[in-house]
Amino acid sequence: MALLIGVCAVPGTFLAKRLARRLSLRSHSLILDGVVVLGGLLLVIEGGKELL
Repeated sequence: MALLIGVCAVPGTFLAKRLARRLSLRSHSLILDGVVVLGGLLLVIEGGKELL
């Protein structure tokens, strides 16, 4: 199972490295901020579901 996960993860890592090198610092920061905000919103939504 670990070998399968590794085979799937390695190409994505190289692709992300190339993409990150081509992005400006501002673009990279905006993408990271967006991912963090989206993750936080999803956590709040899932927590809200548990209250209902």
